[in-house]
Order: sequence, then C-alpha cells, then structure tokens
Amino acid sequence: MKEIFSSWTHKTEHFQKIHRKTGVPYKSMLFFDDEDRNIQSVSKMGVTSVLVNNGLNLDMFKLGLSNFATTVAASEPAPAPEDN
Repeated sequence: MKEIFSSWTHKTEHFQKIHRKTGVPYKSMLFFDDEDRNIQSVSKMGVTSVLVNNGLNLDMFKLGLSNFATTVAASEPAPAPEDN
C-alpha cells in the first residue's frame, strides 16, 4: 500500500489510520519525510523512518529499504537450537 499526501494533521494520525484500515503492524511500514519532527514521532511508533532532506531519490530509497530489512531481521525471533 502506498499513501502520499500533504496535510496539516500529525503524521502519527495518518499511520494510526493506515494501521486500523489495513491491520499492517507499524514495524512493517516504511516512511520517508523531509521533516525531522515527523521522522521522530513516527519512528517512536515502530515505523522505519528515513529523513530525506532534499527529496526522495534512488539512494535514499535504497537506504530506506536497507534500514527496513535490518529492522525486520532484528525483530524476528532467533531460530531454535537444533536437537542432536
């Protein structure tokens, strides 16, 4: 799901709405924004967030995907030890 919009309401409200509408957990969301205050507040919800000062470009998109993959991998439970 992709949502792009400009709004005066707080970004956390948008993510709460997306979560209620889709059931997607916050840790499974990726967010790009050019305002640090939005990055900080949405990150606290568990959303992988990337500050893009000069707009979203391919390098920033790749960084976001890399950060997201790292976050998801870190949140997965460790595999159970194998019985010998």
